[in-house]
Amino acid sequence: MARSLAMTGPQTAAIRQLTPPIDTVPLYIALTRMGRLADQTRTFSTALAKLKQQGAVQVILDHYLGSGG
Repeated sequence: MARSLAMTGPQTAAIRQLTPPIDTVPLYIALTRMGRLADQTRTFSTALAKLKQQGAVQVILDHYLGSGG
């Protein structure tokens, strides 16, 4: 007989980073400069460059990966 995994009542979940990591996988995004999504690619690239210039990307990396990210 299968056991039910349904949770009842208020649940609290905590996510914690394990050290050392079990595995790391680089993440890439590929965008096209031509075709029907070219405008979105330019918008994304401009916004990302602005976030990097303002230091926001580093703040996010530091928060989630530690200051070595």
